Amino acid sequence: MAKRDQSGAITLWLSAALLSLVIFTSVAIDTARLAFQRQQLQSIADLAASEIGLNNPYFIQSEGASNLTTMLSDKYKDQVDSLTVQNGYATIQNNRWVIDTSTAAVANGYPASKVVVTKTVPQSMIAGGLFNDNEITLMAEAAVQKAGIISFGIGSKTLSSTDRGILNGLLGGLLGTSLNLGVASYEGLANTSLKLGSVLDALALDLGLGSPQEVLETNISLLSVLETYLNVLDNGDQFPDGLNIIINQLALVESIPDIVLGDVFTLSENGTQGAALETSLRALDLIKTTIFAANKDHFVNIPALSLGVPGITDVTVKTQIIEPPQYTVATLPVVEGHEPTATTSQLELGLTVSLLQEGQNSVLDSLLNILDNPILGLTLKIDPIVVNVSAAKANATLTSVTRTQEEMLGEVKAESPLVEVTVQPVAITAGLTVLSIPINLGLQAEINIFNTNPELTSYTIPIPTPNDYPEQISANQNFDIDVGVGVVLGNSTVVTTILNSITSGLEAVLNPLLSNIISSILIPILNTLGVQVGGADLWVDSIQASSHGLIL
Repeated sequence: MAKRDQSGAITLWLSAALLSLVIFTSVAIDTARLAFQRQQLQSIADLAASEIGLNNPYFIQSEGASNLTTMLSDKYKDQVDSLTVQNGYATIQNNRWVIDTSTAAVANGYPASKVVVTKTVPQSMIAGGLFNDNEITLMAEAAVQKAGIISFGIGSKTLSSTDRGILNGLLGGLLGTSLNLGVASYEGLANTSLKLGSVLDALALDLGLGSPQEVLETNISLLSVLETYLNVLDNGDQFPDGLNIIINQLALVESIPDIVLGDVFTLSENGTQGAALETSLRALDLIKTTIFAANKDHFVNIPALSLGVPGITDVTVKTQIIEPPQYTVATLPVVEGHEPTATTSQLELGLTVSLLQEGQNSVLDSLLNILDNPILGLTLKIDPIVVNVSAAKANATLTSVTRTQEEMLGEVKAESPLVEVTVQPVAITAGLTVLSIPINLGLQAEINIFNTNPELTSYTIPIPTPNDYPEQISANQNFDIDVGVGVVLGNSTVVTTILNSITSGLEAVLNPLLSNIISSILIPILNTLGVQVGGADLWVDSIQASSHGLIL
């Protein structure tokens, strides 16, 4: 009897053990199944978020969320019960991504899209749900961020062989040394880029500073900045020699100024500084602007320029760059209230032109050729012509960027620079040797530069792809020069007919000469300084996407 009781107890124990094993196995199988289904659902969310990134090659466009939801829902309808796309902004807080997709989300940070997918499945499938016939809704989320980076500018992109002399004189004068770079050196710098983040990181390391913003706010030796540019350029496959020559010459200068790089460019203000640091700027533009920024407090004399203009012996220039051009490193999409703006220089410029007095192409020869009845014994001396220029800033503000299947366009509000040109009174001394009569004359000139399109209130520029973009997108250099020359008579007893011949002859000669000075000398110098008379070049150097990918 005892043995049968013992046998029954063992049977009950084995039955309980087997039941526990079945329950444990079913729980394990269901847990593994649910984990696998969650993993599948997460994979779908990841794939959907990645597709959003592919469909938005430069930056996340919020206006396409509904279309993407429809497209992705249809694509994965057999694998999920619901799929939604929520657009918003992502920021990094405490080394973690935080995504705000609420309707009240502030446009701050990186544009992002979050995909939410759900699927309802049985909690248990063991014995057809015998032990648990409830259902559970699984959910998976994935998010992708992508900010665009655009480098655009306003000013003048002119660079030709005739500008070489102007550039050497201008940059050499600003640096306090002499330069003799060739066209190839300047073109090498014009075709080379500097990555902003690499420059600021290198300076932060050298100066012991903690952040790029600290670098932008610190007084730094101009030589240190240019040497950093050189080191960053030296890491590339092609190394232009022009910057090396500039640095070697600057090292010989007794006093090297400091600059604040924040005067040259600013980072975007919408929480995407990390993306902004990935942009690249054209090396020549950045080098010129950096040198400009080192000389804001006083006029700098530029050595005499020889520009090969007939009738002119030399040209001297003094300039004060009150404010250098400024680059705003822009991230896309454009956020209202934080629209990026690029500006040109604000400057004062004095141009002194000495005229050839004797010989071929002299003013006297031209005058004698014009007079109907050449007067024997006529002598003529004209003092240098001094032209003063005041140029206010031009600016271009990128207000929006739109993309279609065919192209991408940027809307820009731009204002051309206001340029005021005045000519100081010029003393002219004439004489009739035969009669020993001196004649005192004075040149009075009025110059007006009319912009044919003075207000570029709204302008559309095509934004090229990274693999296919020209150096200059568009030019708006539309202006007319109106030069009025008057010769004023001083005290003289010369008969009226002779005076009229001399004054009318001088006016006929000096009017085109002064026009030539403006078009062939002054305007190229202003172009080199980044001020384009009568409008402005608008261009896009590059567009790219920041480091991006799944963040959730």
